Amino acid sequence: MESKSRLVILALAVLVAIAGGLYVYRGGLPAAAPAEVEASGAAPQAEAVFDAEDKSSPSQEQTSDAPSSPQALDEIVLGDPNAPVTMIEYASLTCPHCGAFHNETLPILKKEYIDTGKLKLYLRPFPFDGVATAGSMLVYCVAPEMRLNFLTMLFERQSVWLMSSEPIKELEKLARFAGLSEMDFRVCLKDETIFNGIREIQKAAHEVQKVQSTPTFFVRGDRIEGNQSVDAFRDVINKYVPSE
Repeated sequence: MESKSRLVILALAVLVAIAGGLYVYRGGLPAAAPAEVEASGAAPQAEAVFDAEDKSSPSQEQTSDAPSSPQALDEIVLGDPNAPVTMIEYASLTCPHCGAFHNETLPILKKEYIDTGKLKLYLRPFPFDGVATAGSMLVYCVAPEMRLNFLTMLFERQSVWLMSSEPIKELEKLARFAGLSEMDFRVCLKDETIFNGIREIQKAAHEVQKVQSTPTFFVRGDRIEGNQSVDAFRDVINKYVPSE
């Protein structure tokens, strides 16, 4: 009964997010320890790590094309590290609009800008709940060369594992495709370094760049919130792509 109640709450949250056009962050990473994240079948109680009503303007620090982030975890970068334009994405694995961006918009941007060496994309976690946190932790636990493919798979199959009555078990199944054994899976979700590293990325994103919703993107001084149209991304990226 408790598991079903949690699923209903999670489903309602997703429906509200879809109606609103983007996922708005109202709490923080779960107060639970990493081991408790593993044990939970759905999102645990969230701990507020910042004031979600803070509406102050983004810091000027975000205008640099050399983005800064806590360095406890390696950056996950899609594209040539030497590409002239950098785009930063903050996303939650349980955010349907993040899934829509990765499944519908990103493939077009990848073909036009990333595969042509014009753009690189920094993929940074901004999880809303215990399930998203667990998924983000798993991304950092797979082999570095598998991280992008695993992250892509999580977004491609988001509607399957997210709406499962036991999303953590579904994540475990997907993790096996990325090379994690059952033991690897359990060890990963107890890894305090990864857990705290994700927490610090999220905290810094709010305090420095005032991120409060996902997906949120930065291209130098420009901010894009939500899964906007491909043309909206093109308009911003083209401002910084060097003339040929």
